[in-house]
Amino acid sequence: MARSTNLLVLATGLLLIFGQTAHVPAATQVAIGAAILATLAQWRTVPVMARIFVVAALVLGPAVALWFPRRIGELHAALIQGVAFAVLLSTIGVLRHAVRHSAIAQRAARFLVSVPRRGRYAAVNVGSHFLSLLFNVGIIALIGELLGSGDKARMPKRQRQELLLAGMRGTVLMTIWSPMGLGFAIVTTGIDRLDPVRFLVLSFLSAILLLALTCFVFGRSDDGSEDRSADGAPQSSKPVWAILAVSAALLAATILLHEFQGMSFILATAAVIPLFSIVWVMFEPATEPKPLVVHLAGMFRGLTDMRGESAIFLSANVIGAAISICVREQAFWGAVQNGTYPDLAIIGLCLLIVPLAGALMIPHSIFVVLLVQLFGHGTTGAGHPMTLALALTLGWAMAIAVSPISAMSLITGSLTGVSSHVVGLSWNARFALLLLVCSSLLVAGAYALGL
Repeated sequence: MARSTNLLVLATGLLLIFGQTAHVPAATQVAIGAAILATLAQWRTVPVMARIFVVAALVLGPAVALWFPRRIGELHAALIQGVAFAVLLSTIGVLRHAVRHSAIAQRAARFLVSVPRRGRYAAVNVGSHFLSLLFNVGIIALIGELLGSGDKARMPKRQRQELLLAGMRGTVLMTIWSPMGLGFAIVTTGIDRLDPVRFLVLSFLSAILLLALTCFVFGRSDDGSEDRSADGAPQSSKPVWAILAVSAALLAATILLHEFQGMSFILATAAVIPLFSIVWVMFEPATEPKPLVVHLAGMFRGLTDMRGESAIFLSANVIGAAISICVREQAFWGAVQNGTYPDLAIIGLCLLIVPLAGALMIPHSIFVVLLVQLFGHGTTGAGHPMTLALALTLGWAMAIAVSPISAMSLITGSLTGVSSHVVGLSWNARFALLLLVCSSLLVAGAYALGL
């Protein structure tokens, strides 16, 4: 059964990429059917939250299609986008297998935590930001493992907590611009007039600015005491630079596919990741070398590693489209679209709603999807696509930081021995507040520039 499900997921990805790039609608339709079958086939193994999302999509989608038949095309487009999100997540599962036991990743993380104390927060913060492009939340767990072993085990508890927070915060800021992040994928797919490459540049520069500022503010807690946790032998920075070079190559390949082959950015990313993963295990094998066929089998199994997230985002796009259609059919929506409310006020509200949902332990993804569906195709998205996208990805990052149910808060809480509520709502409160202030200025600046 598991093998059949994985074959369905693989078929979904291949058919969707072929159907969308070769403009073969029949292939896209079959991909949609395969995605739905794969989701239902994994029903017993997906989390309760994912099941709720799937049921809601199965109810709301057909109901809205029957009530507003002229909007069926919008629901169909949203379903295709949802399948694309699921395909991207399945390829990330493939990548996880390639890098999970990577020796070079362990050496890179070991270098970050071996930096002398005065610069260690910055090293972990900045290093985690870039390494998480490939390793995602796994970099937090890897840093936690290294901080709890060897000489680092003698480090004061507060120091370990600060460094784990540094790793988490660097990873949080990566979600603003990473093409492999769902926030980036949602906004670049759903905002009609948004140029993904230009937005990648803008969001990257914004993230780097926030990274430097938060590193300066929160990395100054050194009290000048002797660093008893330093390793005896200095670690090499070469693994870090090697991973950065590989990450740059991955980004370059994605951009080239998008620009010269006409592929959507999300599908270009989904196409590059599996090929990249195969090359990775060929040239940088796991800590225990295995034949390539073993790695390929592991990657095949990894297609369903993120089945819960795939089901949620596939369903969330349909739910968001259904709710959006209902809202836009109301009388008041005309006033919103006719300029009664300033675009900057609407975008500012988007910036606030997403982290507020995270703090209230509401899945912020559904709000981002809904806001994209509401404003990404209207006058706000058409007039200021870059500003709207930036507000939503910045809000996405803040929501992850403060949400007690985000994967990063849960992992950091587990590694530090505290509740995820403490991590999100207490430890990250000042961090999120600083992000909110800076994000407001960035969004206002982008709006003033007419982006």
